[in-house]
Amino acid sequence: MTEYHHEHTHDHEERVTASHLHIYVKAWLITFVIAGLELVGAILSGSFALLADITHVFTDTIVGLAPVSVEVMKKKTVISRERIEAAGGVLVSAFLIFIGYHIIGEANEHLAGGHEEVSGLLMFIFSGLAALGNLYQHRLLSRVSPMHRHAAHSGFHFHILTDLVKNMILPFLGLWIYFGGGSEIDAYAGYAIGWLIILRAVLLVLESLFGKHVVQHGLDRFVHWIIR
Repeated sequence: MTEYHHEHTHDHEERVTASHLHIYVKAWLITFVIAGLELVGAILSGSFALLADITHVFTDTIVGLAPVSVEVMKKKTVISRERIEAAGGVLVSAFLIFIGYHIIGEANEHLAGGHEEVSGLLMFIFSGLAALGNLYQHRLLSRVSPMHRHAAHSGFHFHILTDLVKNMILPFLGLWIYFGGGSEIDAYAGYAIGWLIILRAVLLVLESLFGKHVVQHGLDRFVHWIIR
């Protein structure tokens, strides 16, 4: 009876994992669609913010495939899931900081270079299409997020929040430029994207080192200190 229960449970876990892998791979492929839209939009419109966001979008690939990596690693090593997650979180954070640092450097060069022509209408169209793809991607990931601790990271939730804000702001900035607003705001948007990536990385590495509850408690106290 015990052996049957063990085999039945193992088969069920394999079916659930296979289902999750299908969703993660689908969300991963959508990443390339989003990046393609932003690349074409950046080339046609001259928007640095769209170009900067391509690297931001590709960081989703790394974070999105993290649960799959843990599933593979835990079958091939005796290292605990917690240590695999912690090591992965530190590595991903280092990569995010590297990307964010270079985006900020590029943004500073654009700001120092003076006025640049940006087509606000094209920026609006392509950032809007990319935003729709990103929202669909998060809907896919939300189907499995309750069943993976990765999706409970404050860094992950912060990433979703910043994605939602970005998805609204970039099309709005496109309209702003189209109706006569200064195009330098595009470089500032790229600058903000770089810092958001770094902030996300800091949250992720803190959780990897000290645990989710410790970081969440610290964030709660910080927010309370701000609004009091």
